[in-house]
Amino acid sequence: MEFAFIGLSAIWCLLAIHYSDPSAGSDRRIRRKTALAACVAIPALSIVFLPSGTATVISAAILAVTLIWFVRLSPHDRGDWETEYARMPEVEEDGNLIKVKGVRDFRYRSVEDVIPAYYDDAYDTDSVTSIDLICSYWSGRAIAHVFLSFGFADGRHVAISVETRRRRGQPYSTIAGFFRHYQLIFVVADERDLIGVRTDIRREEVYLYQLRTTADERRRLFRGYMERAAKLAREPEFYNTVFNNCTSNIVSLIDGGLPRGERLGMSWRLLFSGYADEFAYDIGRLKSRTTFAELKRRSLVVRQANAVIGADFSAAIRSGSPALPSAMSATPSARSG
Repeated sequence: MEFAFIGLSAIWCLLAIHYSDPSAGSDRRIRRKTALAACVAIPALSIVFLPSGTATVISAAILAVTLIWFVRLSPHDRGDWETEYARMPEVEEDGNLIKVKGVRDFRYRSVEDVIPAYYDDAYDTDSVTSIDLICSYWSGRAIAHVFLSFGFADGRHVAISVETRRRRGQPYSTIAGFFRHYQLIFVVADERDLIGVRTDIRREEVYLYQLRTTADERRRLFRGYMERAAKLAREPEFYNTVFNNCTSNIVSLIDGGLPRGERLGMSWRLLFSGYADEFAYDIGRLKSRTTFAELKRRSLVVRQANAVIGADFSAAIRSGSPALPSAMSATPSARSG
């Protein structure tokens, strides 16, 4: 048991030191390498040359010091961010009107060839008429990126996605996500960007479901999303693979205004986000009068290989038929800034 504790504590310390604070300068990288070597060498030498009890105490001390350092790490807005995460949305509330500066509206010629664009817009919380659940599969059946899109009485849609705010060249890693490696961002974007890049560019398997909600729930959830986005712009947070990710944020925002007995809580189908749509169906949150299998078949967003992401994109992905090529070019819209 003592050897297991020594081994597991050493592994945790190694991972925490290796993954945490990726923006550290060269001097801190040297200290990190020294700390990594110490986390391996000191427990190993203690096991060989000292009584097992003493070796355990030394490992516990190393673990405690590493934990103290780890919890004191703080996120910050400084960084050479990937282009898609370079700008945080700016949110201002004026009664029922929520003004957003920096609604993302990127155009994509390919995965690597991106035309950045943003626009400013204002949304009346009383005019939210629908909320759609989007599940985009990019890594097998058990894992999906889950986000919401809000529809308004005038036909506009704005999608909001909780994502890792990664630095330039920084890949995504599930393991790294446990160790304060990434920061969190609420991407507020046009559906042509946030959904279109997944359906037409990355060719992910994307499903769009209508949520069953009341007018009060729609107002509260949209406002909650915007307040969360505004807070992140002021007070950055670390992403966490389980506790602060795309799905957990949706659940916490939904549960925030519900009585305890009506809250979603946590489920293994939310941890394995590829089953989040099935979970939503089972608790009666998806608009449907058919089986889940049939609903999922109907909810797949089908796009032709030569389809163009145009002004009619939101209507096209809800029409139930493949989009036809249009004369729209893949350039930013007139309202993009």
